[in-house]
Amino acid sequence: MRTLTAPQKKVLAYLKKRLTYGLGSPTMAEIADEFGWKSPNSAAGHIKALERKGYVDVEAKVSRGIRVRKWKP
Repeated sequence: MRTLTAPQKKVLAYLKKRLTYGLGSPTMAEIADEFGWKSPNSAAGHIKALERKGYVDVEAKVSRGIRVRKWKP
């Protein structure tokens, strides 16, 4: 797995926190809202980077289809 940027680390921690508390995978809009980004596309960019780097899997065409790899709450 490759090194993450500071924002990517924060997004990954947010995903893990939601899953730990049984809240499920967030939408891109929910991620953007959490970090104060104006567009869900900002969240999508970070999620795509996390996927490319091997930290998450994203199920295509599914609103809440983000899964963290190799992590157990």
